[in-house]
Amino acid sequence: MFSGDAYNKSCQAGKDVSGTLIANWGEERVLREALGEGRSVPQRHIPRSGLLKDFTKTPAVYRQCDDTFGRVYGKRSTMEVEPASKTIGKHDEVATVGTAEGPLEQLMRTTRATFAEQEVAAEEDVVAQQAKVRHLDTSTATFHAKPNSLEVEKAEHCRKTCKDEINRGPPAERTQVVGSHELDVQTHAHYSNVETVTYVGLKGSSPVQSMGGPDLRGPFCEVPSLAALKVIINGHVKEALGPYGYIALRVRLAEIGDEEGFVRKAEVLKMFRDVLGLKEQEVPTLALETYLDQLATMKSCELRIGSLVASLRPSLSQADKRRALEKFAAMSVEGAAVKLEDLLGQLDDQDLKNLITKTFTGSKQGEQDQAACGKILTDQVFLDLCTDVGALTDLSALAVP
Repeated sequence: MFSGDAYNKSCQAGKDVSGTLIANWGEERVLREALGEGRSVPQRHIPRSGLLKDFTKTPAVYRQCDDTFGRVYGKRSTMEVEPASKTIGKHDEVATVGTAEGPLEQLMRTTRATFAEQEVAAEEDVVAQQAKVRHLDTSTATFHAKPNSLEVEKAEHCRKTCKDEINRGPPAERTQVVGSHELDVQTHAHYSNVETVTYVGLKGSSPVQSMGGPDLRGPFCEVPSLAALKVIINGHVKEALGPYGYIALRVRLAEIGDEEGFVRKAEVLKMFRDVLGLKEQEVPTLALETYLDQLATMKSCELRIGSLVASLRPSLSQADKRRALEKFAAMSVEGAAVKLEDLLGQLDDQDLKNLITKTFTGSKQGEQDQAACGKILTDQVFLDLCTDVGALTDLSALAVP
């Protein structure tokens, strides 16, 4: 019973022992009697009478079979076999790596991340502001100073080609091209409020009609408006400097500017805050600096007084321009320039006389100063003067009918 062939179903002489180990069946029975379970699934006979008649029929219950490899060698393992040379020094994947974080450490980590993001955002804002700075200085301006424009000698004998007169004829009189209300442009009205030009709209409305208003409309109403900024400054100029506020503003800017007509941007900001009473809540400093930066052309920190006043004041209507040019033609002789003293002699308002005299002569004594006797006014200068007056009051103050 204990010979080698006792554990096999069959044994052939001269060949290797092969077959099924009978002893495994005995061991399996003993394990089940002692422990209640064995190493393999017990095989039970399933009636196959139905299948004998119809071999295509599927049995209602399938016979559960065991895996011979698992019965002999045990359950298969998915662990990869590695040599000891590779496993030495390798961390244990089962063990917990690192220490657990408590609520305090999690809060501190979140706080540090938030603070770091705020610092980076602040640095990016500074970089963005630096990127917007206009650098107007060149290597030539660094080593060489610009000559004074008032000391430059102008050419006495200028050549005139008369090209425009030959191609287009003599220039038309300015009064013929002004006076039409269709050419009026409201500089203190935002362009988004202008009526859209359409074929249907042209039949019953003006193509350049403006709906008025400095504030934006529609989905972009929260965007800062340059037209609204000018309207606010215009109201403060009238309240602080009176009906001739823009002439007074020219005088004050000339007092703090240089002889070439330039004024520093910092001085303009200070005047807006101190003299005009413009508060931070009404117009932020960033908006003012952005507006003044657009007017700085020659230097990044200086701007022309004439450009600033011309940009701030409202434009003169076409009807008032025609009245002003007709008044200039009446005072001049054959279209020549008008003397300043002739204009001052027709004015009744003493304050306006003093302001005009200070504007053209820089005198602090008003009409009593005789320096105004040699000053002359061209049609463009007189038109600018009328625009300064007409921005806040009527042109009748300049004896314009």
